[in-house]
Amino acid sequence: PRRGNSVANNIPMRLIYDSLMFLNDDAEFEPRLATKWEVIDDTHLRFTLREGVKFSNGYDFTAEDVLYSLNRTKLDSTSLSTMKWYDEVNSKAENAHSVIIAMNYPYAPALQVLCGGRTWIGSKKAMEEMGEEAHARAPIGAGPYKLTTWTTGASMLLSRNDNYWGEPAKTEKVLFKYSA
Repeated sequence: PRRGNSVANNIPMRLIYDSLMFLNDDAEFEPRLATKWEVIDDTHLRFTLREGVKFSNGYDFTAEDVLYSLNRTKLDSTSLSTMKWYDEVNSKAENAHSVIIAMNYPYAPALQVLCGGRTWIGSKKAMEEMGEEAHARAPIGAGPYKLTTWTTGASMLLSRNDNYWGEPAKTEKVLFKYSA
């Protein structure tokens, strides 16, 4: 998820993964995987995470998944410039459903950045078990859909994620067709 920076990538990613929060059309933050957040000081944010969330493979969502996903953004040049503010060394899980996000310096758009794009939250356990390449081809997220079939350069078929924490997706399947 940290590498996607095109519309062709971001639309299915938003359906497969979820983010801590969402910026709605009225420029208001809405809860997603985080139910609330607070500014502790100029360089620390606390997020209370939604309990009972499962990834599409059934694994539980925890603060470790948040930290793992955000830490991965520092490993890739496509997301590094967006995430320079994020301090992975001093960010920490307070418990399974609370995480402190530290910043290297005060960064006003931090909450907006955490609304998705390069900060989709994936399953640490699934990524570590599968490895980078396998997970890239069969991503495990907590969004309303899961990847069913992917034909490189041609199509992606997504199916409703029955483990989704929110209201079930209205359609059972979504097919994306790509052309050169």
